[in-house]
Amino acid sequence: FRHVGISTCLAPYGAPLAGEWQLLLDSITSKYQRSGISRFARYCSTCGISIADVSDSTVKAYLAALIAETLVRKPRVNVQTLCCVWNQITKTNPAQQMAPLTVPRKESRAYAVSEDQLSSKLLGQIHGYDRFLAGDDLIGGLSKPLRPRSIKAIKGNIMRYLGALHHAGVDVSAIQSLEEMVAFETFTIAMTWLWNRFGQKPCQGIGDIAWTIRCIAVKHLECDEQTAELFSDVLTRVRPTRRGLSKKNRVSMHQFDDGAVVCRLLHVSDHLWALALKEGHGKKGSLMAQSAVALDILTYAPMRIGNLQHLRIDQHLGWSKKRLRIEIPPNEVKNKEHLDYLLPEAVSARIAEYMETWRALFFPKANPYLFPGRKGGPKDDSTLR
Repeated sequence: FRHVGISTCLAPYGAPLAGEWQLLLDSITSKYQRSGISRFARYCSTCGISIADVSDSTVKAYLAALIAETLVRKPRVNVQTLCCVWNQITKTNPAQQMAPLTVPRKESRAYAVSEDQLSSKLLGQIHGYDRFLAGDDLIGGLSKPLRPRSIKAIKGNIMRYLGALHHAGVDVSAIQSLEEMVAFETFTIAMTWLWNRFGQKPCQGIGDIAWTIRCIAVKHLECDEQTAELFSDVLTRVRPTRRGLSKKNRVSMHQFDDGAVVCRLLHVSDHLWALALKEGHGKKGSLMAQSAVALDILTYAPMRIGNLQHLRIDQHLGWSKKRLRIEIPPNEVKNKEHLDYLLPEAVSARIAEYMETWRALFFPKANPYLFPGRKGGPKDDSTLR
């Protein structure tokens, strides 16, 4: 098709990029981000579109070209990924003068209401509930505040719940308080609409919304016991029940019934370290060394990936004779527990060697992925993940 001139917009893989687009891709260290933007970069190079000229209309034309000229299975998902990656790069590379893009979404799936559809009184009470969850209230706030991400998820559930009411024919602008919003009769209307929308079967999405509204009615507003039981009955029906591991995870875990497999798992960091030494002090070898050290830490000092990602030499790492001690204060841990680990001497020696000979090889003028120093945090956690 390209040979006879039918396809004229999308350049083939490997086609040369315009100078500024090549510089942009060279500056991106994340493989995921490079993959998400490379086809679009070639499209813009072929069409003579500069980085500064990229806009939502450019993306719309690019989507049309994807649909017309390729066999990409899900072109709209491809464009959603492009926009998300573009916006990530925009935040981390302000010198590129890249305008943020609107991430397209399928309107038929978007049923949440917006804040301008709600009364000021209800909106004020929703914001007040957010402050309560965050522990910002001097009196009556949660003794153990939720994290911003959890509060954002709860706010989303509330807006989707109100969206369900809106699509069920309820005038949400007339609701003036949380009490009106979570009245059981109103709750029933929303749950019925959601139940029918999702094929009349339990699913996590409906369960999360029902759980959020039940928490407001039962725990925050303290409804009577009879009403609380009604909420619990509905929640039991709409939330999928799962005990223990899923079937997929159980099958996956069966492999560890074999002692040889367990042994290979426990020595995978040794294997990676050996490969890194064989590969040498290039990028590939450095990433292998980093992975070996990260796995060593997770083996002897189990922690969440976010805590591992943000371990800092000047804040969390110390030495006790020849052993590395990792300490993370409670305010940085999800469950607010102080983490204190003293690593074995051999593992500590490997981490010390990584910091001395491998760590600086990632970016001579920037922070590495693992163990940043006094300035800032890691540039990208995709390699750790």
